[in-house]
Amino acid sequence: MKNTIYCVILSMLSFFVGSVAVAQAVEEVIVTGMRASGDELPGVVFRRQADFLLLEVTVLNDSRNEEIREKEILKTLQNALSIAKAQKDIELSIVKNGFVLPLVSVDSSVEIVSGDRPDTSQVKIRAKTNISKNLESPEKLLAKLTAFTESVPVEGRTELIAYDEPDVSVVNPHQYRNNIIELVAKDVNTTTSALGKDYRVIMQGLDQPVQWVRVGPVQLAMYIPYSYHIIPSNINSFFSPDY
Repeated sequence: MKNTIYCVILSMLSFFVGSVAVAQAVEEVIVTGMRASGDELPGVVFRRQADFLLLEVTVLNDSRNEEIREKEILKTLQNALSIAKAQKDIELSIVKNGFVLPLVSVDSSVEIVSGDRPDTSQVKIRAKTNISKNLESPEKLLAKLTAFTESVPVEGRTELIAYDEPDVSVVNPHQYRNNIIELVAKDVNTTTSALGKDYRVIMQGLDQPVQWVRVGPVQLAMYIPYSYHIIPSNINSFFSPDY
């Protein structure tokens, strides 16, 4: 029974991974500073380190004339890009619809909007750096990003305002579906082995997309919102109240 359950789950895995891979492109998604507690997650999650640490920075200008404001903001952004390219371990990015996109040049793709106060303009960017596998102190990474922000020469009445709490990002999170389902399969096998051959498992939810949440300074929990029911082997039909 144990081997049968494992084979069924891995067969489902092959189907789901194949369908996701067709549409999947390289993508980097932002994970905000909000953190989940244990009771908000399913029983099995795949834990891994995020790929990048990102510090949100508001580039704000309060010059009287809108044209001057935009010109000074763009010049400050150009200064920031030049310093980032020289340092090589820091990148500038913008976030659109949850996706992290590289800011490689100051052009029409930079969206300058009105600030919170009258006669102000602003644009939000992210200063980003890689999170190494042997990272010992996330605080040092944050300090590096903060120091970078403070080193950027500003133009005119431009200010760079950095947030205190950094975000993290992960590249192609759906690639970890295999890891998640293998952990789920092991958990199911452990449970059924303990109960014996008189029971079997009904799985639900493994067709849903991979989800992720931040559970530490640079740690992520990646999961599929699955559920399963253990029923006696002699039951031929089953209705789940969840569906």
